[in-house]
Amino acid sequence: SGIVSYQLRSPFEAPRLHAEIALRDYGGQFLDVRLAQTSADGRLAGLAGGQILRARTSSGLAPNYYRFGIVLACRPAAAVKAIGFASLNVFDLEGTYGVSVRGEALPPPMRHPQRYVPDWSDHDGTDLNLGLLASAATDGGIDLSGSLVYSRLDLDQADFTQFIVDGSGTGRAVAISSRPRVNQSWSGSFGAGWRADANHRLYAELRGRQTRLLAQGAGRLLRSVDDRGVVWIRDTTATVLIPAATP
Repeated sequence: SGIVSYQLRSPFEAPRLHAEIALRDYGGQFLDVRLAQTSADGRLAGLAGGQILRARTSSGLAPNYYRFGIVLACRPAAAVKAIGFASLNVFDLEGTYGVSVRGEALPPPMRHPQRYVPDWSDHDGTDLNLGLLASAATDGGIDLSGSLVYSRLDLDQADFTQFIVDGSGTGRAVAISSRPRVNQSWSGSFGAGWRADANHRLYAELRGRQTRLLAQGAGRLLRSVDDRGVVWIRDTTATVLIPAATP
């Protein structure tokens, strides 16, 4: 249905300041900063934060993440709660890949698998999510809940490499390139529950989702003549075999 049970960081319980800085392999950098504040009467709280992940693989590829989010929570009464949230994920992922097994035996760990990813492989775009969640409980044992979530995925480039490896650690790679596109979805839910006693509860929920393809870009001609054996790949969703041995 597209609806999930959101487990957001609670602004009421979060520390006022959280900061994390880390250095990773191959010059990778990670930064996480969050700020939270609660009103004097304890009814309103907010949490805002951001994450930055900049990395570089041994093959020279540089995947980067930039994530930003905000959560606002309101408790106008003891049994009433409303939460609004927004998140934006800006990603620039060079060398995105996945691994599938050929045969029954698992392959050994791959060493530097991104060296088998084509130089032109890129996965760029933004992911936006906006939502409102609300819940209330009555004295008669009735619980009500509802949600409305808007999501938008804007892919500027959508390249991916799939490794197909057998138990001996040898295999091949398939490079896939899809057209740029913009997807939009609305999701909503309404639920009601009755608490007969401490150990019994009856609950029902209605869910719905609408997804639309707002735009789709034209294909692009990609060329590569590197030592991985990629010659060319053209337009829409296509594949090209790349000789690969792992490790």
